[in-house]
Amino acid sequence: MGTSLGYETPAAVFTDITANVKGYDGLTYAALEKDGFLITPRKASVTLGPRPATVKISDGFPLILSMVPDIWHGFGTAGTFSKNCPTLVQEVPGIWVGISREDAHTYEVLDGRNISITSGIGTMTATVKIMDGIASGTAIIPAMRMGDICACTVTGRRKNCAVRIEEVA
Repeated sequence: MGTSLGYETPAAVFTDITANVKGYDGLTYAALEKDGFLITPRKASVTLGPRPATVKISDGFPLILSMVPDIWHGFGTAGTFSKNCPTLVQEVPGIWVGISREDAHTYEVLDGRNISITSGIGTMTATVKIMDGIASGTAIIPAMRMGDICACTVTGRRKNCAVRIEEVA
């Protein structure tokens, strides 16, 4: 179709991107293929270390939900492009919530099932993904909108909030 950019594989393109685009550092093409094209949260803020200081958990809301950017759908987009692109919808058909194996056991939820996520702001339903590398007590959700469903329903457009999860019957 024109000029060769000199890349032999998609992995080579991605390696160049991670070397030159802020926020993609530390990602690998192999991880993207395995984990569904997710930009995982910084270890210091979500997977390790103290909880974000501005989030207060309680018995009613024992988990911290953090919005994370998702390569496929973008950070904070209105979802217009996402829902109009069959490839994106095929790869990531809806919003999901990632939790640790320990929390899945604690809250008796199974991978791939629908759960309700409730904060002091609102409630939404999403599919749960049990993921390695997420600290117990933390959940992640892609910052995206699919149709009328948006992570901001629960987070109120904040990056972190306290929530509870329950499997939907």
